[in-house]
Amino acid sequence: MDFFLNTCSYCNKRILSSDHVFCIECHGLLPRTYFNFSKSNIVLDKLRTFIPLGAAGSFLFYNENQMVQQILWEIKYNGNTHLAKEIGRLAIAGNEESFKREVDLIIPIPLHKTKLQLRGYNQTAFFAEGMSEILEMPSAIDILKRSKQTASQTKLNRENRFQNLDQAFMIENKEKIQGKHVLLVDDVVTTGATLISAGHCLLDSGCASLSAYTLASSFEL
Repeated sequence: MDFFLNTCSYCNKRILSSDHVFCIECHGLLPRTYFNFSKSNIVLDKLRTFIPLGAAGSFLFYNENQMVQQILWEIKYNGNTHLAKEIGRLAIAGNEESFKREVDLIIPIPLHKTKLQLRGYNQTAFFAEGMSEILEMPSAIDILKRSKQTASQTKLNRENRFQNLDQAFMIENKEKIQGKHVLLVDDVVTTGATLISAGHCLLDSGCASLSAYTLASSFEL
């Protein structure tokens, strides 16, 4: 009789629990930032230069890490929405109170409707959904919208990334963010251009305050 219920999302080793996405060894290898969501860390310091934030953080370091690359590829291009959601849960575990003290509403960075139709899902929305379930806090996908289809940020330098995202976002249902402390969520922060552009859109539309959190960060300590 085979008691194995799942396979590790990184090494494909069989694991006993259907609730886990990593084996014990790979779970221990996740390159956690350990500054998580706080008022003093490299992500917050970098972003605060361009936008006022209450708090910020990232779950994992990117830094060309093969493990993080594979996780991101799985959730972004291989349709593994279950992994995206479970990573959102892992990112929050043990730090619930830090988030609950600051945040009223979670808003994931949206895809343009054309890209959403091609991909079929927004990986960041599933990451935010996992966070939302642990925090017992709403995650809204009907507020922040992409107002224009932008070129991929991957091969652009910092200056061109900001230009590419100029007026790239718009707000619908503005009344839903009035007086709220919004947590803006994305999969990866590289230069911060996406979070900064979307964040200014939210602040200009009436949210009371703003924080940011990502699955991974390429900022180095």
